Amino acid sequence: MGPLAGIGDSLIWLTLVPICFSIGASYSAEGGLLGVAIALLLINAINVPLKYFGLKFGYSSGSKFIQESAARGTLDTITNMAIALGLVLVGGLIPQMVGITFGLEFTQGELVVSIQELINGLIPGVIPMLLTLLMCYLVRKGKSPVFLIVVTLVAAIALTALGVLTTA
Repeated sequence: MGPLAGIGDSLIWLTLVPICFSIGASYSAEGGLLGVAIALLLINAINVPLKYFGLKFGYSSGSKFIQESAARGTLDTITNMAIALGLVLVGGLIPQMVGITFGLEFTQGELVVSIQELINGLIPGVIPMLLTLLMCYLVRKGKSPVFLIVVTLVAAIALTALGVLTTA
């Protein structure tokens, strides 16, 4: 049970739950509760049968399956594929869920150049990606996620008051 619990935890809690709640969050972006219901239904529709049949399968042929899978490397492949799928799905939702709108515009006569349109025209979604990567980097360096949330909130309010960011 010990070695398989680590695989199950990484598949369920580090892959399935973030994927389901990311999908649910995209449906709840406007403030509705539909996304929460979808996320909970998805998690339980996958998790409950997986645990039930996994328990039955593990009881009937657990040690034999582990020895065969270890020899072939099957479990490592499945785990790596599931983690990669989760990262791709969550990464694809970053531009939808992380919104930054610059309010800076430069005017030269009748020409108005918006910083937001310029950046999005060059590399769409780069600002949310950079902010997300910065947060990941800071969390890995030991910064508290709660501290980062508070700092981000204070910085967003200050930059909006200064006119650098706008509410979209």
